[in-house]
Amino acid sequence: MPAWVGWLGLLASALYLVNQGDILSTAVSGFPVWDLGGLLGSYLWAIWLLVLGVLLLLRRPAVGVGTER
Repeated sequence: MPAWVGWLGLLASALYLVNQGDILSTAVSGFPVWDLGGLLGSYLWAIWLLVLGVLLLLRRPAVGVGTER
């Protein structure tokens, strides 16, 4: 897999994690909340899943895989 796919996944995870401030703000008053983080994180995660799926489908099998002796 290309390195950018991994970085895209990490970015999506970080944005989605930022959205957890919404839950933490119920227990810790004054905890910062970024409502857009959940929306962006969810969309970016979905895009990452689609890209990863396409790359896995287009991947060439390694030499010798699926051959029997």
